[in-house]
Amino acid sequence: MIRVGNASGFYGDRFTAVHEMLTGGDLDVLTGDYLAELTMLVLGRQRLKDPRAGYAETFLRQLADTLDLALGRGVKIVTNAGGLNPAGLADAIRALGTRAKVAHVEGDDLVPRAASLGLGDALTANAYLGAWGIAECLRAGADVVITGRVTDASLTVGPAAAHFGWHPTDYDRLAGATVAGHLIECGPQVTGGNYAFFTELDPTHPPFPLAEIHDDGTSVITKHPNTGGAVTRETVTAQLLYEIQGPHYLGPDVTTHLDTVTLTADGPDRVRVSGVRGTPPPDTVKVCVNTLAGFKNSVTFILCGLDIEEKATLARRQVERALGPDGITWTLARTDHPDAATEETASALLHATIHTEDPTRAKAFARTTVELALASYPGFTLTTPPPDPTPIGVYRPAYLPRHQIPHTAVLPDGTRHPFPWPPETAPTPAAQANSTPTSPRAPAPATTQPPTTAAHAVAGPAHSFASAQPPAEVGAQTDSTPTPPSAPSPATTQSPRDAVTGPARSLVSAQLAACTASFTPAPTADRPPTGAGAPQSTSETAQSVAPPAVTAEWPLDAGTQQPAADPAVPLPAAQSPTGSITPDASTLAHPVPPRADTAQPPTSAAVQRAVPHPAQIPTPPANSEPVPPLPTNPSQPTPRNANSAPQPDTPPTSHPGTPPQTRRVPLGTILGARSGDKGGDANLGVWARTPDAYPWLVHTLTTDRLRTLLPETADLPIERHLLPNLNAVNFVIHTLLGQGVAASTRFDPQAKALGEWLRARYVDVPEALL
Repeated sequence: MIRVGNASGFYGDRFTAVHEMLTGGDLDVLTGDYLAELTMLVLGRQRLKDPRAGYAETFLRQLADTLDLALGRGVKIVTNAGGLNPAGLADAIRALGTRAKVAHVEGDDLVPRAASLGLGDALTANAYLGAWGIAECLRAGADVVITGRVTDASLTVGPAAAHFGWHPTDYDRLAGATVAGHLIECGPQVTGGNYAFFTELDPTHPPFPLAEIHDDGTSVITKHPNTGGAVTRETVTAQLLYEIQGPHYLGPDVTTHLDTVTLTADGPDRVRVSGVRGTPPPDTVKVCVNTLAGFKNSVTFILCGLDIEEKATLARRQVERALGPDGITWTLARTDHPDAATEETASALLHATIHTEDPTRAKAFARTTVELALASYPGFTLTTPPPDPTPIGVYRPAYLPRHQIPHTAVLPDGTRHPFPWPPETAPTPAAQANSTPTSPRAPAPATTQPPTTAAHAVAGPAHSFASAQPPAEVGAQTDSTPTPPSAPSPATTQSPRDAVTGPARSLVSAQLAACTASFTPAPTADRPPTGAGAPQSTSETAQSVAPPAVTAEWPLDAGTQQPAADPAVPLPAAQSPTGSITPDASTLAHPVPPRADTAQPPTSAAVQRAVPHPAQIPTPPANSEPVPPLPTNPSQPTPRNANSAPQPDTPPTSHPGTPPQTRRVPLGTILGARSGDKGGDANLGVWARTPDAYPWLVHTLTTDRLRTLLPETADLPIERHLLPNLNAVNFVIHTLLGQGVAASTRFDPQAKALGEWLRARYVDVPEALL
């Protein structure tokens, strides 16, 4: 076993976490994740000012106080804090006067070759490298390994691969470690931080996590003893759903099948992760590209008392008279209440944001809004004076053939060790159709792991990486090849709202192509082989991904043309006049009615709203979504915090002919959620707290219902993926965040609170589930 901990989930995380993890209990490796798409943009701007910059300086300050402690305890340090300059950070660590052996990994920075690779005029362009450079540095005896842009999970996979001597084709083991890495990469988010049901535990000071990883790829997620927070199946489920997109989690070393993960309780604050299947990685590598696209500035007007709409209209007219309307976004947030007891509750907020390529106009925006102080609506005030304009960064993904990406380990003695990409890959997937599979894909049978040989054996203590030798032949085949999962079901009839055309389609096509994997069947006479024996791509530029077909969420019933029930979670009631349940339109979920003491203001076309007035949101048609019947024994529901493994294949039974008794409550009463950003897309994972509630979740929370509950998504393409092993569904909402967090004008630019908004919406829930 190897114990891998984490001490950072982002650039700016808890400064004392490194010390806490080193002193709180046993560890073999301590990792730190400092990078995200936005962080790369920030570091890119720093490098423009100073070529010696470009790494996370916070980490250097953390290490100055803790490196001797780590060395004394025999704990290795692995981090991506090198950002755009891993060699520079490695040199800075050596300059601390430490006896530590420092190595680094490079090859991800593609800016010098951006034009020739078809990446355009990029501020930053970094390939997501894998784990093998890290593993090579550890095998060479490094105490500290600094990387640039590797996948977050690689910080965990690399130490595990080095410790156990894994082979590049040990896909199940690599996939298991990838899940462990994904679970600990965001620090306290797996120990109770940002947890939907935070009132059930003490989240005052949630600790950073660790993973106990075993040779077979299984792991236990836990935390140091006598610390706060909690590690439960649900805290782990929440993090597992975080920013994953589809069930096939693509990485540079392995494709991890998240629909094969099994979570089981393993004692207090311990959750075992097992059953994870892996298959070959795609034949391309994802590249994070950031470009500069002008300047941005924002201001918020406070509108108090009467005539809110008219005040907003006047402020907008005055600003646009001075600057013109181009590039200015307006959002009126009706936070005001009639006859309010405080000035704050009597006030609405008018947000204005300008995007412009002209820095002079961006500065004029700030001046113009301030100059209105004595010449606008009564009670004029701003939340704060507008700041100086900031550059806009636009993120986009690109995909390059693997052989175009160097992957080099620079060992502690300065030796440069290029690591060849393993030859076996799966073809880069085209986008999977935006439809729920008509039946769940059963996990492929477990493959036989290759026998342990001298090349895989590890001698000495858990942290003795140098004793684990690399495989004799990189890329050699194992005794058995993992069976690829079945191909996705054919695309179904296209829904008008799911069709993506024009500029929106071009924005999402590349990202859709990387969301989920489709696997090539066995070669036939008319279908050439893929993988190790397939011809290698000779393209020297970023791949152009064809626009995907985006289709309806549900297969349509041939007779009624209504969405049919998903056979993945069958409705148990007999579909007969006496056994079927046809809900009335009034019982279907729709926006919460306004409070009796809150008058709703009239709408106005003069001010664009982020959220439509509830009266403008259409109620879904009757019978548009199936509602599951009640369980056989509603008096004995499954305990909400049960740690037993979910049983999604056992549907509840019903009372034929009897409509279920329901109660109108927030979705969050029985469902948890976690959301976040992936470039311009939002990821929204939702899980049922009990197996009994999962069929209801699947048949109730369709993409159409999601659009109704979250009106901001009404016209956007949405994917939904079923994860019955987790009692969960995952939504990918394309283009909700525009061109990414740095360019977004949305109230919540990273969609971090999107899940909590959904959980706050009211629906009719069967009493048996409450």
